[in-house]
Amino acid sequence: MFNQKMMKKIGFDATSITQNHIGGKNQVPLNLLRGFEKNKVADRFVIFCLPEMEKYFSMLIPHAVLAPVVIRKLWKQTITEIFIRTFILPGYVDKYQIGVFLFPTFSTGLRRYRIPTVVIPHDIQTQTNKERFSLKTRLRMAFHYYFDFKLRDKIIAISDFDRQEIAADYPAYLKKIVHIYNPVFSDFFISAEIHKAAKPYITAVNIQFGHKNTITLIKAFEKIKHIMPHDLYLVGRITDETASIVSYIDEHNLNDRILLPGFIDDRALAEILKGSSLYVNPSLFEGFGMTAVEAMLAGVPVLVSNVSAVPEVTMGLCNYYEPPDDADALAEAMKKILLGEVQSDAGQLRMISSKINDQYNYVKISRHYFDLLISLMQEKD
Repeated sequence: MFNQKMMKKIGFDATSITQNHIGGKNQVPLNLLRGFEKNKVADRFVIFCLPEMEKYFSMLIPHAVLAPVVIRKLWKQTITEIFIRTFILPGYVDKYQIGVFLFPTFSTGLRRYRIPTVVIPHDIQTQTNKERFSLKTRLRMAFHYYFDFKLRDKIIAISDFDRQEIAADYPAYLKKIVHIYNPVFSDFFISAEIHKAAKPYITAVNIQFGHKNTITLIKAFEKIKHIMPHDLYLVGRITDETASIVSYIDEHNLNDRILLPGFIDDRALAEILKGSSLYVNPSLFEGFGMTAVEAMLAGVPVLVSNVSAVPEVTMGLCNYYEPPDDADALAEAMKKILLGEVQSDAGQLRMISSKINDQYNYVKISRHYFDLLISLMQEKD
């Protein structure tokens, strides 16, 4: 039983979550909230969200207290978020009796709170893979990390690889780092129906980000399409960063074999993954690699680039290729799997799904977070 002091609430900043999905960085907080609800600790949380997202969160975590943050959008989103976390959220600490605060993404504001605070930066790839990012992006993210790591009491590393990178680039904050893997919402990916398509298909997800390296996958697919009946599904929004892949598909007359379904919800994604002959993640780097893990949960063969956190997070249980930007190497690896030269029977795939679920199940991971947050509250009291 918690004593009276321990009955203080846990603040959860969900103001970065909008109706425009932005990949794993949004999926992590949503999965955490699902886990808190499942663990029957949701009543300990106050969820700070944008007013237009209040209905969504009331369905996602109905036993939590919802606190809409009302602000006129006078600036760009980044500046607005800094303003909220620097000047507005600290004022809610007493009103809602907050004893500890969790920021599930970077850019946590320019002010130290008088209660313990925790940040999940997700990765620091802009600092460790400088050649992949513009100077403007690197400087912007360095600004955020400086204040996030200096002002917050704990920094969550989402993989051991991520922990090592943060420790190497920010050694002054080594003692603040806590390693907790990302939570994966396994329910859909285990129980979903199988998407039925006229032809077999290969799937890749999160094509809106340049570092996902979708162009290498397209080039690899182009090399083997004449010997394979499979189509290629590229799931996710097209952005300015990745618009060139549409041009490449058009110019190389691949529209009849490459499908762009856009952004789809979790259940539809789970169904597409379960129906895939192969899931491919050719990323140039990953701090975790959520979609590859989800595909492993779905029980399909998975092929990933052998880079950064990927071998660790996938537990050495799927197929790997390198280097990530070598279309020939990727084409050869895809061909071997699709032709059955690399064996992966249904029993083996079920075993992999079970091991992945044991490691990253959202109920288990959210419990780790809850225990950490409660322990910080206890230390403060």
